[in-house]
Amino acid sequence: MMIILVTANNYLLMFVGWEGYLNSLKWLNLYKTTILNKNRNISSVNNKDNISLIIGSLLGSSYLEKNERGVRIVFIKCSGNVEYLMQFYNHLNTVGYCKQKKPGLNKVISKNNKLLYYWKAESYYLTQFEWLYQMFYKHNRKTIPLNLKEYLTPLSLSTWYLDNTDKLYLSDNQSFDLNNENLNQISQILKDKYNIYTSHRLESKGKVAFYIENKSLNNFSETVKPYISSSLQYKLNGSHNKLTMWSNLRLPSSKSTYPLVHNNVRNYSTSGAGPALVSLDRGRGDKNIKYSAKYKKEYILTDIQKEALIGIALGDGFIERPKPTHNARIRIEQSYPEKSEYLKSLHELLEPLTVMEPTILTREYKKRGVLTQSMYFRTLAMPCLNYYHELFYKDNVKIIPRNLEELLTARGLAYLIMDDGGKSVYNQTILHTRFLKKKKMLNIFKRF
Repeated sequence: MMIILVTANNYLLMFVGWEGYLNSLKWLNLYKTTILNKNRNISSVNNKDNISLIIGSLLGSSYLEKNERGVRIVFIKCSGNVEYLMQFYNHLNTVGYCKQKKPGLNKVISKNNKLLYYWKAESYYLTQFEWLYQMFYKHNRKTIPLNLKEYLTPLSLSTWYLDNTDKLYLSDNQSFDLNNENLNQISQILKDKYNIYTSHRLESKGKVAFYIENKSLNNFSETVKPYISSSLQYKLNGSHNKLTMWSNLRLPSSKSTYPLVHNNVRNYSTSGAGPALVSLDRGRGDKNIKYSAKYKKEYILTDIQKEALIGIALGDGFIERPKPTHNARIRIEQSYPEKSEYLKSLHELLEPLTVMEPTILTREYKKRGVLTQSMYFRTLAMPCLNYYHELFYKDNVKIIPRNLEELLTARGLAYLIMDDGGKSVYNQTILHTRFLKKKKMLNIFKRF
């Protein structure tokens, strides 16, 4: 047929030669790896970095589909950062996985009322992906690979981390067939390979979250940060970073009094302290570990939280401690809607210390005839906050710590400016403060 094609001197013979060539390739099962691949730059399908992106995506929301033509990847990506979403798709197109036409962006509102964008894109069916299907699927059900440790690179870990979302459950195909052994396997891999300790728990709609424990936050950040674009590295500053995956598991009924155990899956920690009894329930009672004396006593602030609290306390943060025998708690309030996003970021930072969601307050000043709105939340009374009350209060009056120059870091200063700062008409950064003396502040600023 090839001879007919190249020697043809009219269109009829060229047509016969071309069609015969295609049919021959199909009979030899070479069509999809010869003709299709000729028009796509897929020489790097099994490139280590590309495989890492795929592995990380499959651990998150993406999944595989198989038919007689081969295997394709259904990528599902969600982020508040549109630039990241488009960069990811452009890479898929560059290496020949997907069509050049960009997918449409859809919108979804997260549980924190943040606007997120997502797209769904399907790769070409390729035989080069069949080994991935054999690795991730048993009896057509998505499973945790036995050799996951070999393929869980820092790049795949960062891709999985950025795949986190709360509401983007589009298909049952996203769900893993999980059991307690699988979950412990993942936690053990993270511990053995990267010295990252985690605790996992089952959440709503079958989502399983692996929370990075406080002592491993810095290590986790150092592992994945080189593979995360600068515009998304702020996410690593959170105090409750996590890795999530969808599963076939479901929580018991909200009226159930049974512990958080389903299909033999229990909350688990790799810290050696036994099961991590964590619950989504924000109400008071046995289900919320944050109310327990043990949790409060053992909770240790992260370095990021410590630095931020100095700036917050210097700003509008109010630390309450009714009696010396009581523990301290922090109340944070900001104007609404101007600083609602900033307050939500503080709530995310201090989430391990609170069970309260940000709440809008409306106040009426009758003499002036105006209404004002603000948003606030407060933490639980925690032993780890007593130190900050002792630093900033004397006889329940707010004071400046004598060693403030040692305490205030660049991060703390940034929180102070966000908390109590603004811009002048000349675009200068200014601080609106009533109790910080000019001389004291000048001495502090000299350090920066």
